[in-house]
Amino acid sequence: MLKLSSNLIGYTGELLVMLLLKIRLQKILYHRYRTPVGEVDIIAQKKNLLFFIEVKTSIRNSFNEIPLSAKQRRSITRAAKYFLARHPKFADYQMSFEVYCLSIKHGITIIQNAWEDTF
Repeated sequence: MLKLSSNLIGYTGELLVMLLLKIRLQKILYHRYRTPVGEVDIIAQKKNLLFFIEVKTSIRNSFNEIPLSAKQRRSITRAAKYFLARHPKFADYQMSFEVYCLSIKHGITIIQNAWEDTF
């Protein structure tokens, strides 16, 4: 049996989500946006909406709840603030933190507005 690395599985999940976003007419602004304060898997845009997206991919498991710790949510939120500070043209956009959960056995679950932060 072929053993896939967790990095390859995660990267493949991110590519599948980006394909889905393009089908939904969302523009991919960044993939794996890294900052000194955190990372966002995907930053996308549609009209005046910005999406900060975390992708979780599993071969075996389903996701019954948001698969992110408070620490992970804070890290993504800090990275989003960093992004906005460096891209002021998006200051008036509405924002959504989303989690895309991909499971080979259970399909895809999209958690929109997974958490909120006041900027």
